[in-house]
Amino acid sequence: MPLRSAERTQEGFDLLVKDGTENDQEATEKEQHLAVADAYAQGARVDKAVAYLDSVVAKDPSYAYDLKLRKASILYEARRNEEALAALDDCIAMNARAYDVHYMKAWIAWDMKDWDLAEEAFDAASSSKEDQVRLTSEDALIMLTDLETARTK
Repeated sequence: MPLRSAERTQEGFDLLVKDGTENDQEATEKEQHLAVADAYAQGARVDKAVAYLDSVVAKDPSYAYDLKLRKASILYEARRNEEALAALDDCIAMNARAYDVHYMKAWIAWDMKDWDLAEEAFDAASSSKEDQVRLTSEDALIMLTDLETARTK
């Protein structure tokens, strides 16, 4: 069913009712693109989801950050960590202070047992947002330190 949903969503772009403002149209189009990619990914068509997002970014890079972040998430869920890291690096190039990107990168590095990269990414995440978020990243750094200690014993 998700594949049919992806195809219907993709075909339905022209049928959307918009209120005529440029921001509304852009937000609606972005949400539609994300929905198509999600539907493909849920249908176990990760390659199709990634190719779709890449084609949208190539045609219109105006919301490339959000689409590349979703691409990284889809790739991470599919355990395609190297590709997910590359997509996150693209996001970092667009916004180096984005907490969510560094935080996702840290967990991907953790999953890959790349402790140095995980620590670097957790550190970047902890210094990129307000105090409530820093606590989460600092807790993750403590976990990483504890894990590193356990690994060396």
